[in-house]
Amino acid sequence: MADVLGLSPGLTVVGTASHQGAALTAVTELQPDVVILDPRLPDADAGVALVAVIRQVEPGARILLMGWSIEHENADLAASVDRIIDRCAPPDDLVTAIGDVARSGTRPMLDSAAARARTAAQS
Repeated sequence: MADVLGLSPGLTVVGTASHQGAALTAVTELQPDVVILDPRLPDADAGVALVAVIRQVEPGARILLMGWSIEHENADLAASVDRIIDRCAPPDDLVTAIGDVARSGTRPMLDSAAARARTAAQS
């Protein structure tokens, strides 16, 4: 994903992490505008605690959750992030979601049905 995003004009990938500890270190040191979070990171407690800590160490960062859909995510987690995007969404949708979240903080949630419908319409 980082390679694809790095090719997108206007986006700079400043870091990646494969577990909660590395994610917190990266957020603290790199101070990203947008954090793309996989709630299933090892040791991330389904993401809820991780989001709370990210909000404490980098309150200005927007959090985009790569989930399955809003219906399938923990309600507390869904309420704590700025947006959820389907992890199967096309790269262009992810780039758009990052831009939307970075500019305005929150936008309508993109659920898996919408992503599948958009993908089917483009085929």
